[in-house]
Amino acid sequence: MYSFEKENAFFSNKWIVFDEEDNEVYTVKHPGFFSSDNILMMNQLGVVVLEISWNFWKTNFKLIQNEVEIANVSKSTALFHKEFFITTADGTEVTIKGHWLRNEFRFMKGDDEFAYVSRKRFAFAHDRYGVAIRAEINPLFILGAVIVIQVIIRAQEGSV
Repeated sequence: MYSFEKENAFFSNKWIVFDEEDNEVYTVKHPGFFSSDNILMMNQLGVVVLEISWNFWKTNFKLIQNEVEIANVSKSTALFHKEFFITTADGTEVTIKGHWLRNEFRFMKGDDEFAYVSRKRFAFAHDRYGVAIRAEINPLFILGAVIVIQVIIRAQEGSV
């Protein structure tokens, strides 16, 4: 279990990822939606463990671990449909099904749910997600997808 919090939503593009004991395990630096720089997730030593790049239109996002693309994330083109699609490096198709309020997301491979994300508003300037991931799943894969969801939602809200 992880939790994921955006630090000072108005002035910072930094997210913190905590483990189940509320220890900070990763820091995510986002240069801003209109920047061409990639999003970087770093461990406590400052080593980049995941990089997220995007295309010009910000419709496809690549998750890169150790310079190898591990997945491609895209959003459904339906206007009110809160669904995202992931294709992993080995060709596995994953669907992220979102609640229409954009506060819950289920990671599904067919009918099999292997990760669950819940977004709650804890304070005026903070967003926090709870992220439950099956033990056999690469957590960076899920955490990277959560970052992509957050970037897309914030862009739609005009608050990236």
